[in-house]
Amino acid sequence: MEQIIKEYERVQAKLALRNGEKCDKYDYLIAISCGVISGMIDVFAVGKPGEEGSALWRNIDKGADELVKKAAQLIWRFDKRKPSEGRMKNMPDTIQKCIQYLENAFPVCYDASSKYYVDADSDVLSHMRPINHHIMSLSHSPDIVGLWFSLIDQFTDIGSYIDNGHIIRVKGIPKKEKIPLLQGTDFLSKMYCGVFNWIGHILSDLVGANTTRAKETGERGSGVGIPFYELFLLLKLRT
Repeated sequence: MEQIIKEYERVQAKLALRNGEKCDKYDYLIAISCGVISGMIDVFAVGKPGEEGSALWRNIDKGADELVKKAAQLIWRFDKRKPSEGRMKNMPDTIQKCIQYLENAFPVCYDASSKYYVDADSDVLSHMRPINHHIMSLSHSPDIVGLWFSLIDQFTDIGSYIDNGHIIRVKGIPKKEKIPLLQGTDFLSKMYCGVFNWIGHILSDLVGANTTRAKETGERGSGVGIPFYELFLLLKLRT
């Protein structure tokens, strides 16, 4: 009898959801409003799939490219390193060269692009790929959480990542020895340099890697995540 009652309640709940018996006018207004707003965002900010996107999209991409170029050129003017230490002989003038310069000027220990570049077991960070490693790396977050973990990672030379809803810290395998533009000598100067290293590295990733932007296919690159997106990765939600 108990099983029959549970089955009856399940069927009634399903019918109520289908027939809308538990929805009032406010529920319908909210649903319609969400649909209208989503449609307007798609039309004016996203555009058609497979195309270049809307004018807003293109202007945002252009503005981001200009920001990275101006930042790289400004930093290059104050760069006192030798060409053998990473400073370009000539001022970077293309977006690809600007990104390349920033990548060489602000190397970090938490920039592993896949599980093959971390010193850990094979099942650790098994889902990390070049396309999503900026999201899985906490220090790549453009917010106060990212800055905090970036300073911790730089001081300890260990990277912080999110793997299956958990924060793990693993040491990266360096791809190539690079001399950072800023290096501190005491605690305060190291904190100062650490903040600017974080900003410089975020700029180098903002519009994609230099190898991606060097192509003539118009690829945009993966960029970085939105602020505080990493907090959602700590949640384990079932659908």
